[in-house]
Amino acid sequence: MSTLEVQIRSTTVEGPTGTPSFLDGLVNGWQGFLAWGATFLFGLGQAMPALVILAIAGLIAWLNIRRIMKRMPARTTPVEGAKVVNPVGAKEPAPVE
Repeated sequence: MSTLEVQIRSTTVEGPTGTPSFLDGLVNGWQGFLAWGATFLFGLGQAMPALVILAIAGLIAWLNIRRIMKRMPARTTPVEGAKVVNPVGAKEPAPVE
């Protein structure tokens, strides 16, 4: 049989001393902003391949729809049964002075 030796030690970590100053707050805020920026750029880098694929698929779809719309004949007469309604009504325009 083998022997196992375990040592348990207690260590204390000292916290900040005194009251934090305005400069401490600025430093912490700046470090937080830089951490947010790094996280944002990491996420953007992870999403970039998917965004490129979606952009290419959207461009292909847009070009196909545009090509189909150009091939369709233009309507020169209104569709049968369609009503043309004047939203203003048949009132006389007000005289301009």
